[in-house]
Amino acid sequence: MMAAATMTSTALAALLLCAAAFLAAHATDGHHQTPEGDDLVAKVCANVTSRDLMCKPQVTREFCDSALRSDKRSAAAKHPRDLALVAIDLFQRGAADADAKVDGAIRSGSGRRNWMAFALRYCRVDYADVAGTVPVCRAIIQEYKDGDESDDQLPSRRQLDCADRMSGMAFDCAARMHDGDGDGELSKEVNEAFGRSCLVSAMVEKMLGVGGDDDQ
Repeated sequence: MMAAATMTSTALAALLLCAAAFLAAHATDGHHQTPEGDDLVAKVCANVTSRDLMCKPQVTREFCDSALRSDKRSAAAKHPRDLALVAIDLFQRGAADADAKVDGAIRSGSGRRNWMAFALRYCRVDYADVAGTVPVCRAIIQEYKDGDESDDQLPSRRQLDCADRMSGMAFDCAARMHDGDGDGELSKEVNEAFGRSCLVSAMVEKMLGVGGDDDQ
């Protein structure tokens, strides 16, 4: 009986070892991807940053991960360029939502005070510029291929300039709303649009392999 008990214990231990080996072998397959495996969003957002001092507080790991995963296309991304395109579409929608809120505030008479009227009307100018710029910049980003260089031999200056231009427009409105002491809901919408513009900048930098503090 002791021999049988010993064999049973040995068989159980072997079974547990086999089960552990099976789980380990399948933990990183297509059904159980880990952040260190094929999850590009997790990889990119793990050490996300920005060259732009205005954007640095906006671009956090949590915001990056949450924003990108809100669009299902990010799960199929194979290259940071794919995530840059997702980010620019998120920004375009965010800017359109903020512009609609600003327009509504103007129509409702929220801009009766001079400083608020100034802030709201100039925000509409900023968002009109965004609407005209995004399609052009999206095309430039979409055309990017690894190793591309601009005419002045800097790493794809065209893409960086586009990202900087868009974040600058979004920042201008956010700054005006702050100075104008806009209401909470409107300011939240405007700040969300600015945050998304910063995400575009961060993803373009990842696409180009430009570090947050690199002089490139």
